[in-house]
Amino acid sequence: MPLTNCPVCGSRPNGPSSIWPEPESLTELPLGKWNVNIPDLQVEKLALDNCCAICATSALVLFAAGKKFGSIADSEARMGFFAHNVAPSQRYLLSIHLPDPILRVLAGSEEMCILFNPFMNSPLREMYEPCGELPVNSGSLETLGLAKRWLETCRIQHPECTAQGGHYVPTRLLDTNQGDIKLVFREEVEVSQGGIKYVALSYCWGGSQPLRTLKNNMSSHRVRMPFENLPATFKDAIKVVRSLGLRYIWIDSLCIVQDDQEDWVREAEQMERVYNNAELVLAAAVASSANDGFLRDRPRAKGGRINLRLNDTNAASQSDQEPDLEDKSDIRAEPDLIQCDYRVIFQDTHTGASKLPLDERAWAYQERLLARRYLIFGRDEIRWECLEDSYCECGWVFTDTSRIRQKMNLENMFLSASKCHTQTEGWCDNIEDYRNRILSASKYHAQTAVWCDIVEDYSKRELTVRSDKLVALSAIASRFQSKYGGTYLAGIWKEHLIHGLLWHLQNSYPSGPESPNSANSPEDFYIPSWSWASINVGDYYVSYGRINKVTSYGECSCAYIVNASVTPSTTNCFGPVSSGSIQLRAQVIQSTIRFYTNKNREPYIEPFDTNLEHSRLLLDLPLAAYDAALDHTSGEIIASARRINYAEKDSLRATLTTCSTWILPLTAKGKRLYYLALGPSPKQPGCFERLGMGWFWAKWENASKTADYISTKYKTDEITLV
Repeated sequence: MPLTNCPVCGSRPNGPSSIWPEPESLTELPLGKWNVNIPDLQVEKLALDNCCAICATSALVLFAAGKKFGSIADSEARMGFFAHNVAPSQRYLLSIHLPDPILRVLAGSEEMCILFNPFMNSPLREMYEPCGELPVNSGSLETLGLAKRWLETCRIQHPECTAQGGHYVPTRLLDTNQGDIKLVFREEVEVSQGGIKYVALSYCWGGSQPLRTLKNNMSSHRVRMPFENLPATFKDAIKVVRSLGLRYIWIDSLCIVQDDQEDWVREAEQMERVYNNAELVLAAAVASSANDGFLRDRPRAKGGRINLRLNDTNAASQSDQEPDLEDKSDIRAEPDLIQCDYRVIFQDTHTGASKLPLDERAWAYQERLLARRYLIFGRDEIRWECLEDSYCECGWVFTDTSRIRQKMNLENMFLSASKCHTQTEGWCDNIEDYRNRILSASKYHAQTAVWCDIVEDYSKRELTVRSDKLVALSAIASRFQSKYGGTYLAGIWKEHLIHGLLWHLQNSYPSGPESPNSANSPEDFYIPSWSWASINVGDYYVSYGRINKVTSYGECSCAYIVNASVTPSTTNCFGPVSSGSIQLRAQVIQSTIRFYTNKNREPYIEPFDTNLEHSRLLLDLPLAAYDAALDHTSGEIIASARRINYAEKDSLRATLTTCSTWILPLTAKGKRLYYLALGPSPKQPGCFERLGMGWFWAKWENASKTADYISTKYKTDEITLV
């Protein structure tokens, strides 16, 4: 029979003389366009004897997976076949990517792919990434060896990851060089060629910490900490450190003196340097506490094995069987047999259908964003993220043909925001002046967008100690300042203050109440009411909506900053504060508000201007009536509103209340006029506190006309927010 090109891919001869090519030649074939109509993909209908070995094997793998894990015969979609060079080992990976219509039938998943590696009986086998079952335990030699291979690849191939960091040594580290470990000081650390390389552990404390460094055990910890006495998560971390060929690890509960407040504050200021300079941040993501451990058995991956036999007439047959990982028999004696393992991967398994315990913790957020390299031990697999790439144990990442990687770190957030906000619009006579103006505005919006994203993500996480709210974000704030500069004001940047004030609360559950129905947790420390950090209500996170998410050069400010400052309560200028105020020059409009005391029903603002149609007012917290003395000279008393206190949340009845509020317009954007709702401060007479954020629909499409109207009609005053 004369050889012809394969009727499916048109790229390979259909003869059995060349069963599989060298892997390098696969990437040169137009396999990205390889597809089959799914309704025709029945083995008894597909002319396998006319296909090349690549297409025949791919079709059989897809058919076997569909037969084992769900029917795909009714799908009208088409599938593609891709070949990938897997960078960490210079091996190759073959995958079949299935689009959405198939997945709803096959798996009920958003996305799925099938990875396979042929040549069970070929010398080329070693050039392909194994795609059988993953090791059952995440502490297996194979899994830890893969992590080491990722680290070595990053060191060699990623100059950006190597260039940043690596020059700082923490005050204390744990030396794992012997069977037991001990606490060593910076000056005692042995410096090897290339500097000091240490791992920083990111983990969940999970309540009371079973082992801590205290003033009275510091001396003994410097001599010896028996390995068998360590919590399970610490033991597992040390096993990983040793498997990576490293010696030192930083663990907060052991490297910070936990009953020494001065030491805690001093070390908290160093978090940016600790995590950014670590050779690797190790995330014990699956562990709920220090006692849980993270090297554990995992769910078995779905997969199978197919046999494809090509005889002298080029006829193909197949069988499907469970892979036998212990089968050591030599099948190379049958050169016409292709034996192929495959693995089925569902997106929700790779990404995690539910969050891992570490993903819920606020402290862990900055530990992840500051890491140059981040190794995650999850429920189903291990994953790697660094400044230049990302990998996963199951192989899902490599099936992304766009090569878009999930790299959740500050450097990539900065880069993404800069790209999104550097488009030029419009025209003017002086192009250089226009370009400078656009770039300046782009930089402003890029910085604003990055910080808004940080605040939103951070506020979704949990804190055991509420007073840590600012300090647990302080390392990110420090890094942000080193990138962009600026003055930090209790969670908001002075240079972006108008936009920074326009936050509101968003329910984590779409069907839940839009505004919180409970008071703050106990007010045991101070944060200004204008800061998003002043709110601590379960099931709600801070959102900036679209006001800060899109580039707009048509905004017009209605308020101007006279002064803004905070007083830090520690030496950490990004940590807790003892006072804070903002002086604004703006139009402050007294209006009437109706609300239900201690309830989350949306309040009603009485109309006060025919050119401003009220749309929304989103309260920060439920309100209560408050008789405020506005003018201490005249002694005038006026009924207003205030946030309810935690102590009174259960005693206030839900009654309809009407009182005064003050509208502070901040900025106009399109037809929207954004404002803050204010009430007189119960704590600092003569000042105002924030009650909520809302917007009006203005009569004009042009924001500048709205701003001009406000400044012309209403009196300009100077007010102080606290």
